[in-house]
Amino acid sequence: MTTQVEAAPVTDAMPAPTWNTLTHASGLVSHEHLAPFLEMVAPAQSSFSATIIRSTLGNVRLFTMTASEHRAVRSTELLLADDRDVVTLSYTRSGTFGVRQDGRSSLAETGRLVFLRSAATYSYATTGNVELVVVSISRRLLRGISSAALARVTARTLPRSALTDSFVTTLDTLTRTVVAPAPAELVTLERFVIRLVGEVFDESIRDSAGSAASDHDLRSAARVQIALHATEPDYGSVDVAAAIGVIPRRLHRLFASAEFGVAEQILNTRLERIARQISDPNDSATNLEIAESFGFHGLDQCVRAFKKRYGQTLREYRISSRL
Repeated sequence: MTTQVEAAPVTDAMPAPTWNTLTHASGLVSHEHLAPFLEMVAPAQSSFSATIIRSTLGNVRLFTMTASEHRAVRSTELLLADDRDVVTLSYTRSGTFGVRQDGRSSLAETGRLVFLRSAATYSYATTGNVELVVVSISRRLLRGISSAALARVTARTLPRSALTDSFVTTLDTLTRTVVAPAPAELVTLERFVIRLVGEVFDESIRDSAGSAASDHDLRSAARVQIALHATEPDYGSVDVAAAIGVIPRRLHRLFASAEFGVAEQILNTRLERIARQISDPNDSATNLEIAESFGFHGLDQCVRAFKKRYGQTLREYRISSRL
């Protein structure tokens, strides 16, 4: 016996904002948030149980499912009933699952990423209890990625790299964050995750062709770390280098031809997030609170850096941006 389960993957309409929404399911009772429009089967249907946590970043959907053993199929019949074109990247925090799509099959072990696409049939099966993490994005948001190109990388267990490890770390951080980010931060994170999915796709295409891009991987991984940790006090290039497994000198060489070095990227990330926050009409934080929350030691340091970048003090920018 199968149970049809429909998620709400990315559509053209902006989904309603949710963060860390918890749902319990049992007995394979139909539930819209278990998986993207699948037929699901468990060895003992009555004993199936799952805990689902959902969050949205604009048009990006994050979903974590801790579930007992089961398998799922996206059949031709279901494709006819649901024509949404969604790309997913999945991995497990614990347990393994086998996946099949586009004539390929692989076994995904803990922490290994796998692409799937909703525009073609696929199936997966867990080998026991599993904790599954999924990010789901409309393919139209991944500019330049055709269905044919995507079909070259689906159902492949992607090789581990600095980029994929950093992407997994990013998703782990987001899906374990209890308090929803501020509205302005949600927009930044949405764009960031979409860009990362595109970079992981680019890397997987190169890997499937047998080419390497270690410097590209490391630069992408460094940008991930900066985006995640730039607002932490005293965070700097040494921390970035340690996170991606290179010495600081190698890190600086990687960014020698970039528009901004590592230190400048950290500072710019802080200032951009401050600018977004203080232009929000609903923001009521004091300048000191803002400076400290974005990693600065005191207000003076923040004001000097902000004025150098934007040509205005925090107060001036706050007023002008809200006119």
